[in-house]
Amino acid sequence: YLLPKNALQSLTVTKWNTQEVLHLANGWHLESKTLPDTVEVRFREPSLRCHPKGRQHSQTLKKLLQEYQLEPWLRSLVPLIYHQGKLLAVGDLWCEAGNDVGAIRWWHEEC
Repeated sequence: YLLPKNALQSLTVTKWNTQEVLHLANGWHLESKTLPDTVEVRFREPSLRCHPKGRQHSQTLKKLLQEYQLEPWLRSLVPLIYHQGKLLAVGDLWCEAGNDVGAIRWWHEEC
């Protein structure tokens, strides 16, 4: 795989006004017109359990990212979108059960 050199740079927690596209320092972008106005964007958290919409049970983020076949070097960069401390979505991969946050777009400017 050929990636821009800054694409794998780690990131920190960021507040996001969802009325605008979020431009992350490593060249990744987030966009959504259907999330609450202000959310928090975090990244890989050890032992985080997720419950994707349409599933019976929760699983660890690690297992789900493997199941979704996301490349290992991108797994720590997937944005975890929170509102008032509650996980709403994992990048553009899935929404958490009980949330209807609509479409989220996550992309890199050079990919």
